[in-house]
Amino acid sequence: MSVPATVVVNAAGLGSRLGLDRPKALLEIDGRPLIAWQLAMLRDVEDVRVVLGYQAAEVADVVFAERPDAMVVLNHDFGSTGTAASLMRGAAGLSTRVLSLDCDLVVHPEDLAAFIHADAAALGVLEVQSNEPVFVRVSDGPDGLVARDFDREYQPGDYEWSGLITFDPTSPHLGPTRGHVFQMVAGLLPIRGPGDPGPRGGLPGRDRADGGVDQAVDGRRGLLVIDDFAQEFWKERARSTDASIRWTDAQMLELDVALLESVASDGDTLLDLGCGTGDLFLPLLDRLGHVTAVDMIPDFLDRIPADPRITTVVSPVDEFRPAAPFDLAVMFGVVTHLTPEKEMTAYRVLREAAPHGIVIVKNQCGREADLEIDRWSEAFQSQYMARYPHVDRQAESLRGVFGSVDVVPYPEEVNRWDDSMHAAFVCR
Repeated sequence: MSVPATVVVNAAGLGSRLGLDRPKALLEIDGRPLIAWQLAMLRDVEDVRVVLGYQAAEVADVVFAERPDAMVVLNHDFGSTGTAASLMRGAAGLSTRVLSLDCDLVVHPEDLAAFIHADAAALGVLEVQSNEPVFVRVSDGPDGLVARDFDREYQPGDYEWSGLITFDPTSPHLGPTRGHVFQMVAGLLPIRGPGDPGPRGGLPGRDRADGGVDQAVDGRRGLLVIDDFAQEFWKERARSTDASIRWTDAQMLELDVALLESVASDGDTLLDLGCGTGDLFLPLLDRLGHVTAVDMIPDFLDRIPADPRITTVVSPVDEFRPAAPFDLAVMFGVVTHLTPEKEMTAYRVLREAAPHGIVIVKNQCGREADLEIDRWSEAFQSQYMARYPHVDRQAESLRGVFGSVDVVPYPEEVNRWDDSMHAAFVCR
């Protein structure tokens, strides 16, 4: 029996945390792509819209093989936008409630039915179980739990948002689409559960022993919206500092400078992408021939001492185009604030800049997996977002651009966290 409802499946992301160079939608579970399992689950839903981005053609083939009448919506900006942007593209033109379904969720049939038939906005929670959950403050209402607030910090009694929400896409209470879905829909709270789909009642996951939602893959959802954050973060660093904008200690800077010095020859020309206030190259200026210092924040470049041996260029690292070859090209501490797509573009810029020279990329890396950070930072007294690529994956990505890549781990005493490390990649 056909159900008159609309479900938007958010499947535009790169799936970068998996390290498989394929989107989550194509991850095979029991011999079948995850997106195929989801579409089978939605077989009775009249209007199914799948938002695609990374490897869209490959995912679309699976979608149409499983569901020929599905609508495919493209998010061409998948590398620089998050799930909220994809969701609202899928919901464009609709004036009725929409169920948002992330492509890494396989939902219990009872819960799915409850959301599809909900007569008002509904939000799903479950017992806390994933690595970096979005916590939900709840209270008891007359018909079950009521979601009152989202948070990244746990408080006793909190649940975890399952990723499911039914909402009105025309609501004036929706926030900007540049961030996560939970940030966009926060203005809709309080929201109750979807109603009683059977004997359980309440919000999904409250009474079920299995948590109400079976998570097929990593519970962390969507790409971090690094672009918007990085712009604002570095602008704030410019406003709040009057000299160097580095926050790592003197030992880290000494290691960085020593590494660059170890590969430099007298008179070398240097390109420093994402140079900040020039802390890396200034100690070596008398040895270098000429430096081109590139950064997207003009105020940082203004703090570099005026010198005929230095040319400053205002540009994002992925948009800079070298006019002549360099002997050395470096990018220190920048990858953590780039999307995977822009990371690869920046590598190609470095390759073009030093086709016969040496390139060094240095940043913080995940030891065992890609790490995505989105939490309050005591050091900065603000929300902080970053992406630490798995060290092995980053090395392989660089080897796809350069002929030779040597990984140089930094001393353990400069690594503050057990799951991450500082490493440099010397490319030739």
